[in-house]
Amino acid sequence: MDEMVVLKLPRDFVGQILDCLEIAIEDWHRTKLYHKDGIIDPDEPYIRECTDAHEAGQIEAFYEKIKTQVKKQLDKQS
Repeated sequence: MDEMVVLKLPRDFVGQILDCLEIAIEDWHRTKLYHKDGIIDPDEPYIRECTDAHEAGQIEAFYEKIKTQVKKQLDKQS
């Protein structure tokens, strides 16, 4: 496993980080759908650059894992 880092941040900062992660997850999900089915949401036409649906799915899952870990740690402090 990677080296662990301990950060101390205001709760509002952590909330903003989670919001940004959610946006990235949504972007990569749209990108995965685009590569898989050729679907582009007209309301959210932005897709990320990658090779294929598999790569987009891996990146989406990676960001989801980060979000889950941040939320778990935040919940422990509530």
